[in-house]
Amino acid sequence: MTNIKRGQRREGLYYGIFSFSRKVAVALAVWLVGIILSGVGYAPNAVQDKRIPAGHKAYLCRGDGVFFLFASLIMAYLLPMTRKRHEALAEAIRLKKEGTATDEEENQNFALVF
Repeated sequence: MTNIKRGQRREGLYYGIFSFSRKVAVALAVWLVGIILSGVGYAPNAVQDKRIPAGHKAYLCRGDGVFFLFASLIMAYLLPMTRKRHEALAEAIRLKKEGTATDEEENQNFALVF
């Protein structure tokens, strides 16, 4: 998108944000595992009650399932990329690289994307 809008490639910026987000996600995951283990009654270096694995499975299966369901629905709503939009964007980028597109053609292809 920014290649068409500003004429700049920003893959490095996007990768940096992705990498930082991944590190934050790993840190949050480790923190949440500690909270979950405390919540189900895990005690380190002790014989565990039989309810603890069941509680752990319940948190992991149900909690993750609900989270990913809502996350995917939100992303599908906020980022609706259809085949038609993808093709229009690819065509607009190709025309811009070739330098054959007039401003009117670019605007028409770009309008299909949004």
